[in-house]
Amino acid sequence: MTSPEQKPGCLPEGYTMDSMLTPEQFAIWQQITPVIARDRIPSMPGAVIESRKCVRIHPRTYLAAKLGRRFSGPPY
Repeated sequence: MTSPEQKPGCLPEGYTMDSMLTPEQFAIWQQITPVIARDRIPSMPGAVIESRKCVRIHPRTYLAAKLGRRFSGPPY
């Protein structure tokens, strides 16, 4: 059984913001190369290291941390 092809910038079909993504799925969603993803993912917010060879990323946690940093300045 093969999974449907994931479109760049989109979550895989059937996945939500609360699904756990593999590094490959995350790289397609964020439109970054798998090599960059492999180096960055273990230290990213939302990354859960399940074993030495298995890391998954929670999209909602990742985006909340990313957007929180960007808009963390004083209110105007």
